[in-house]
Amino acid sequence: MERFEDLLHERGIQIVGQYATGSGDMVRLVLRVPEDERDLDVALSLEALVERPEVIMREVEEMIERRREGRRAGNGHGHG
Repeated sequence: MERFEDLLHERGIQIVGQYATGSGDMVRLVLRVPEDERDLDVALSLEALVERPEVIMREVEEMIERRREGRRAGNGHGHG
């Protein structure tokens, strides 16, 4: 998980909350994303965080971008 934390840090993203799930094979992270008004709550596989941190980082970045696009579209600033 250290590599994933390093990848977050490189992008200025902070972990502000971390919670175990009932199954124990997932973790919920609350991420503070620069320039976003609210934190991002994600559930991630512990195994993937350890074995494929770069893949998980790309997925988190895609979630952040989709959320930003949704906000822009909701504010009437979408492209199209």
